[in-house]
Amino acid sequence: MDDDELNTLHEDRARTWLDYYNRSYGPAGVEKLASQYRDGQHCECLGFIHGGFNICFCVLFDDGAMWAVRFPIAGSVMHPEEKVRREVAVLKFVQEKTQIPVPKLIAYGSASDNHDPEIGPYLISEWVRGKPLVELLEQLPRPEWGPVLRDDIDDDIFYKIYSQMADILLELASHDFGKIGALIIPDGDGEATSWPICTRPLTRKMNEIQRAGYVVVDDCTAPPFDNVTDYMKHLLQQNMTHLYKQRNSVDDEEDARSKFILRRRLQALVPHFTSKFDSGPFTLFCDDVHPRNILVDENTYKITAIIDWEWTYAAPHDFLVTPPSWLVFGTPTSWIESDEVKFKKQFTIFLQALEDAESRREKDLALEQPNEQRISTAMRQSFEDGTFWFVQLLLQSFNFDGEALWPHLEPFLRERGLLEVGIPDEKEVEEFVAMKMRDLHAYKEELQKKSGEQHAESEVDPSPLASDHTNGPTNDDAAATAKPLDELHEQSQTHLGDLEPTTDPTKLSSNQTTRSAGHRTDDHLVSLNAQGKTDTDISDLPSTRTSERQRMESEDPQDQDTMPASETEKQRTWLEMMIPSCIFN
Repeated sequence: MDDDELNTLHEDRARTWLDYYNRSYGPAGVEKLASQYRDGQHCECLGFIHGGFNICFCVLFDDGAMWAVRFPIAGSVMHPEEKVRREVAVLKFVQEKTQIPVPKLIAYGSASDNHDPEIGPYLISEWVRGKPLVELLEQLPRPEWGPVLRDDIDDDIFYKIYSQMADILLELASHDFGKIGALIIPDGDGEATSWPICTRPLTRKMNEIQRAGYVVVDDCTAPPFDNVTDYMKHLLQQNMTHLYKQRNSVDDEEDARSKFILRRRLQALVPHFTSKFDSGPFTLFCDDVHPRNILVDENTYKITAIIDWEWTYAAPHDFLVTPPSWLVFGTPTSWIESDEVKFKKQFTIFLQALEDAESRREKDLALEQPNEQRISTAMRQSFEDGTFWFVQLLLQSFNFDGEALWPHLEPFLRERGLLEVGIPDEKEVEEFVAMKMRDLHAYKEELQKKSGEQHAESEVDPSPLASDHTNGPTNDDAAATAKPLDELHEQSQTHLGDLEPTTDPTKLSSNQTTRSAGHRTDDHLVSLNAQGKTDTDISDLPSTRTSERQRMESEDPQDQDTMPASETEKQRTWLEMMIPSCIFN
């Protein structure tokens, strides 16, 4: 199966799943699933929120209990069953072994456990009240590329928030694991006595390369890793595998040459960026920490829950002690000079909060930890010796080349005399370039042939415009479709939830379709009326997380991201209202 065929397979999965939701499941299906875990008690599906990988429904029981019913999105999540099982294991561990606030797990199940297996696996938890931290800290109006950190917030507020996050980091660091990999759900209903690591991690990087690059780079059921060096080299091999296997992974000879050399250099640099913890112990680490997943009381800034623990696994200690890039919202690949200045300022505050949290913890536990063993010391060193930038490169799916991260790493390599390490010989490079040019030429020939065939067919039976899937979608494809579900095009770095809801879900502006993954917009709640269709208002997630049912139905207009829907939109099925505005373009 070539990359085009695999892309079509992903599209078909997503289209089939979304269409089935619209036709056969709907709010009634969500309510039925939730009720079976509460002795059949009646509940009402109030609405849903959507993120990059899940659709989450809010259900309200007659006694006031509120649950979140969440499903992985087919086509966005490559291994939904594994993802749910691994997130459940992490939630169970965090609930049982730490004081970290997380949603209470109610139930979970595979597709076969669902009353309608076509919908797939699910996870049910308590609905947690709180406002996403990003909404309290972002500058308004929000720029089109995503949230930007406000510059008028007092440092004391940042310190209060960071102190709580520092406590959470120290909690995670206090639990050791013997291997790098995924937690598994323990047997039995009681508290687990052990948490073995039996398989490799299922990471966001793996998912995204397979989803958007159409290349399988790992087997998440394979045995775990015993040391950091092997795991880091394996992460870089994933990028190399993608470079080799995706036929149009390069633009031209110069691009092929540059990408190959950079990957070879990084592989050779791994031993220079591993710490004394090469053989462990290892600690829990999440690939996708962001202020949108940190819920807080908007009056006190007290953290009420950390949500979305997907892509969490036992990882190298070096990952946990890397300075948190979420301090300024965007990922380092999207930073501009002003973001770097902001980050250094915010990191100084965070580091102070972390040092103070360590001192409090030592006092409470009657321990005296040498300064060189402190997490804060390792984190400061990570930023000062370039490890921070090296780890950022390791975790990248696609934003691996160019001028985003390498210019930051190279000064450290120069200072340490490592600039020449790993540069491959010319023969190896040119052999690779020649191979990729053959791949690219064959790909373009096939694409041209298919385009000609489609053009000939369209003269007889007009159909939606074809697009080059492996090169990403074209922005004009949406205009060629008459129905919301006629065409589905996945972008290499765009997820459900990346784009703001629009008053016309079938139309997107070009600036919406080209956002980077580093600036996802926040989730939104779409409330449902008694007929299971969307109401006219699309309310912000933050206000709904802190509201009662009546507030979900009548929000302050200042909290709205969109204008009221038109009469035509009111007639759309409840899921069609949200889906096309996010991933159909």
